[in-house]
Parts: sequence; C-alpha cells; structure tokens
Amino acid sequence: MPIPGTPPTQNIDLPPAAPRLDIDYNPENPLIDRALRAKMTASTNREDVARIRSAIYGYNLKMAETVGGRKNVHPPDPTILAQILAIASPAQVEWLRDRLFEGRIVPGENYSWWLTLLLQRLHNISPQTIKKRRAELRLIHGQRTTPPDPQPDPQQPEPQPEPQPDAHFAKALLSTITTRKL
Repeated sequence: MPIPGTPPTQNIDLPPAAPRLDIDYNPENPLIDRALRAKMTASTNREDVARIRSAIYGYNLKMAETVGGRKNVHPPDPTILAQILAIASPAQVEWLRDRLFEGRIVPGENYSWWLTLLLQRLHNISPQTIKKRRAELRLIHGQRTTPPDPQPDPQQPEPQPEPQPDAHFAKALLSTITTRKL
C-alpha cells in the first residue's frame, strides 16, 4: 500500500555508528592472536619462509625417520609458516631446531607443535593458554574440531548382528582342515 502524501525534501543524518566490536581480539595476549591470524601475503619475505620451511621440515623428516618411525612427513603448509614467521625470526627457529636436535626431541604429530613450542620457549606462553585461545576462536568462527555424530535414520531398521558360529562348528572345521591332505 503506498504511503499518502509527498516525500520529505530534507536530508536526515544517519544515526552515529556504534563502535566496532572485535570479538576475536584478546587483549590479554595479542601475540597469540597475531600468530593465529597470520596468513601468507604477497609482502611476506619468501627467503624467511624458505629458511623456516627448511628448518622445521628437515627436523621433522630427520627425527621422524630416526626416532618416531613415521615415514609420511609432508612439508608444512603456508599458513603455519606465516604463523611461525609472525612470532619468530628464522634465526630463532633455527636456534630452537638446534636445541631440539641436541635433546633428540621427537616432533609432534603436526606442524602446529612448532608454533606452540616457539610461543612457549621464546615468549613464555603456556601450551594450555594457546589451546584455550584456539578453542575460543573455534567457537567464535563456528569451526568444529570433530565431525558430528551420524544420526540414525528412523525409517531404516536396526542392523541385526551376524550369527557367530558355535564351538561344535569351529571344532569340525578345524578337524576338516587338519585331516585334509595338502
């Protein structure tokens, strides 16, 4: 339904904008936020990234083969390299790598182990603090850490377990196998 009358001719100012609220920012420890938000950009120094990649990938590859027994070590992805570069210089990463070699420390399952270790050793931030902040960011951004449980289909019947052979059947089968000539 149209509004009767002529439209107003004067301009009305918009109400002032509310101050920006950054719910992701944690003022208690901005270093963790800087590390977890870091992304590879065009301005990222590629030589520094190559030095860090060489240090951590080489360490993981060497120690996984000699101590851990894992053979499928893959190179680190650019995001974790950018996160490490946000909190440590290549010289600091190489220094830590050398200390780890001296102690023959087995690397973690993924490269975020390096980020946690650098924050702990260089900046005295506990792993629990980092874990808590990662969980907070997952909640804010709606990321799930585990896949949802599958919901059963109410229209399909429950699967029946297969019957197990009884002891007499197993004994008869074994006697047939042992008496048969090969």
